[in-house]
Amino acid sequence: MNILFRADANSNIGQGHVMRMLSLADAMMAFDNRCFFVCALDTNAQAILERGYEVHTLSTDYDHMPDELPELTKIIHELHCKIVIVDSYNADTHYLKALKKVRPVVYMEDIASFTRPVDVLVNYNINASEWEYETLYKYEKQPVFIIGPEYAPLRKDFANLSERLLKEEVRKVAVTFGGADPMHLALGFLKTLLESKQEVASKEFIFILGAMNPDIDEIKALASEKENIKIQVNVRSMKQLFMECDLAVSAAGSTQYEICACQVPCVNFSMADNQVPGGEEFGARGIFSYAGDARTTEDFFNVIIDKLQSLSDDYERRVRMVMMQHHFVDGNGAKRLAEKILELKELKRI
Repeated sequence: MNILFRADANSNIGQGHVMRMLSLADAMMAFDNRCFFVCALDTNAQAILERGYEVHTLSTDYDHMPDELPELTKIIHELHCKIVIVDSYNADTHYLKALKKVRPVVYMEDIASFTRPVDVLVNYNINASEWEYETLYKYEKQPVFIIGPEYAPLRKDFANLSERLLKEEVRKVAVTFGGADPMHLALGFLKTLLESKQEVASKEFIFILGAMNPDIDEIKALASEKENIKIQVNVRSMKQLFMECDLAVSAAGSTQYEICACQVPCVNFSMADNQVPGGEEFGARGIFSYAGDARTTEDFFNVIIDKLQSLSDDYERRVRMVMMQHHFVDGNGAKRLAEKILELKELKRI
């Protein structure tokens, strides 16, 4: 069947929504479905086009989704799509209710904040609870819930990686603050790192930047003065890069699950409300070392460096971390999620 994916990427929201939908689309294609993407006018669709998918660009902005409904409905009919998969925080109740009248709707979300009038609701985050959702929807029609990290939609190259043998000495650290970085965290962390007296600050740091990072030129200029600072922009293989590193720093988004699949001891943090519960849960379980919320944590960048130093000094703790990560994420979530969605009778009404 034909499946439509509705997701955006720009300098305000980053690329996370599009990237996880691309992983799910790849899995859907493996089951002989055709996948199409529809994006707002201000979306950077380069990553979608590079993966070979057809992109239809709307004439409306990403944060005014109800305005797009007439145009989107027309595209759905023209492409003969049977399912619409939506991944956007801007899809409000009115939008979803109207869209559900056109086609069955699968909705991706990160936090059980309020009820949504959809056919299927997916939350693969570590803190997601089916009991919590059943309670939330107690007095409303429940969608089908697909809950839990076993459904984390990662690219197929993260699947079934062998158990990793860690080196005792930390040499390389991967750092990612997201594809857009509107809070200028990569630049702030780099400046703090260059001034730090901690031993771990002398290790090789690989800064992974998205093309939409607002500080690329300044970061590159600062890095050019230090041999141990490397810059990677628009990385093609995150798996290869993570596998080459001994530690990582990452926001509490989808990248956490990629890091788990690659088994890299990690300092994670949150920088948005929807990231806080998951980031805290990763830390509470000991899977990562949680550095707090970038918006509120005092001396945030030095907190990250202190936690990196602590992990660098504690080989046994790092070994325990990667053992839990290997058990937690097998990288088959996209395939598992695609299979689950495709078998649902609730999506057969068209």
